[in-house]
Amino acid sequence: MDNNDSFNWKNGYPVLEKHSQKKLDLLHGYLVSYLTILLKNIRGKQEQEVTFIDGFAGGGLYKGGELGSPFVFFNAVKEANAIINQERKSSLTIKPTYYFIEKNKDHYNLLKENLAKYGYTGLEIKIRNSSFSQSVDEIISDINRRHPRGGNRTIFFLDQCGYSQVPATLIKSIHNRLYRRAEFIINFSSTWLADFFSEKNKLPFEKSLQSIGIEPCVNIDEFLALCKTTKDWRYPVEARIATAYHYATGIKYFSPFYIMPENNHRGYLLIHLADSSRARYAMVGEHWKEQNGSRHFGNCGLDIFAYRPQADADLYEEGLLFTEKNKDLCQITLHDDLGKYIRDHHQDGIQLSKLLDDVANTTIADHDMILKSLRVLKTEKVISCPPYSRSSFRLNDTIIPSLQTYFSFK
Repeated sequence: MDNNDSFNWKNGYPVLEKHSQKKLDLLHGYLVSYLTILLKNIRGKQEQEVTFIDGFAGGGLYKGGELGSPFVFFNAVKEANAIINQERKSSLTIKPTYYFIEKNKDHYNLLKENLAKYGYTGLEIKIRNSSFSQSVDEIISDINRRHPRGGNRTIFFLDQCGYSQVPATLIKSIHNRLYRRAEFIINFSSTWLADFFSEKNKLPFEKSLQSIGIEPCVNIDEFLALCKTTKDWRYPVEARIATAYHYATGIKYFSPFYIMPENNHRGYLLIHLADSSRARYAMVGEHWKEQNGSRHFGNCGLDIFAYRPQADADLYEEGLLFTEKNKDLCQITLHDDLGKYIRDHHQDGIQLSKLLDDVANTTIADHDMILKSLRVLKTEKVISCPPYSRSSFRLNDTIIPSLQTYFSFK
């Protein structure tokens, strides 16, 4: 985490706030899921190299010994290694390379001290006292030297303070230079932008968008009008600012959900970017699994960023928490939306793998929720999927709207 009043290690260990703990829990859960999915079906190898970059690493620990992001990476790799090898005949080891970047000299020195104290030293751990942007060229050169054919697996965790230190243009450049094989988890403190969300601040708002490389992708007049319509800026930020950031990076898949402190609206967006829909579904799955206060503002079936005046206003003003109750609500809405989508857009059928790719960015459902809705639609004979006798789905199955679908979902 970059330096601010809440994350200052100069005068001792800061308190790890609850919403920051939630973010680190999501990071840990996603890393374990990512690594187990990545390595599950690997055969004929004894080790798999993965590079982890913590671009705003902080001092490593918090008051009371609470773990910061560097130790979250270490623990996630250990846990994933154990899970991967539970049922394997021959062992497979994750071979990690870590980059921990910290600009603040005091925080950097404390980070080095804490890593050494717990035995985390060696050539695979690289600590840099610089800004993230200043370290990018070294990191990319090192990865491409170790993986000259673009076979790298890389995850960036960029827990910036504010919103301007990780512009979309920088992410796009990194992603392209790493052969489009990297993933990014980015803290975007949209609250810092909120002071500009008015007509009188239109020019500074435009300059702020320019600073993060998304100004051409945002219709500012439409955005400000949407803020007035919904009486809250969080839905417009998720639906317009975050989607513009995603578009400007050129990365295929993303999820932008809020993590908010209790009893205030400060919060931030945790943006995940990957070129794999499977990775996107895995991250959404972690939000549902953790159920630790993550919140989405907008629709809960498909087309989650569209504004629907007839929908419940609370979806835009209060948002939707990732809870079991709301998961059931999303499942009901998803059932109807998927039926309509298949009927209206794929009259000749669509392969399941393509369907999963096509709807990934438009829903807060994870992979299992999509399949659950499809099973219900099949049971209701709204869709068919040869061979008809099989109850489960395979990625190469073709989903076909049944005749009765054209008389349903008015």
